[in-house]
Amino acid sequence: MFLKTYAETVENLLALCLFYRYVMGNITGGNELFIRLNRYSEEELPIVIGSYLLDKKESNRILAVSIELGKMRRRFQLDDYFFEFTETIDFLRNCIKLYNMPEYEIDDTI
Repeated sequence: MFLKTYAETVENLLALCLFYRYVMGNITGGNELFIRLNRYSEEELPIVIGSYLLDKKESNRILAVSIELGKMRRRFQLDDYFFEFTETIDFLRNCIKLYNMPEYEIDDTI
């Protein structure tokens, strides 16, 4: 398989996709709920999930992570389509599309 030489990169991209899809998606959804609940409220209404408390401080941390993830996605030219896959084979197809993009450049400074 031609991606075998990029095995570590593919593993990292898969980890990033899984994090984005299953962790950030849920956290961002909870944060959006918190923001909507508190938009017009004079008093902060935190959300409690088990022992986790989602308050303004945590909301800001989540927003910071989302911003950093967005910067990383732009830096490595990872469009939304790249994170859309249902099977691992779809993920590998997306890797091949990314690799074959004309503007694809390897940044050796990382």
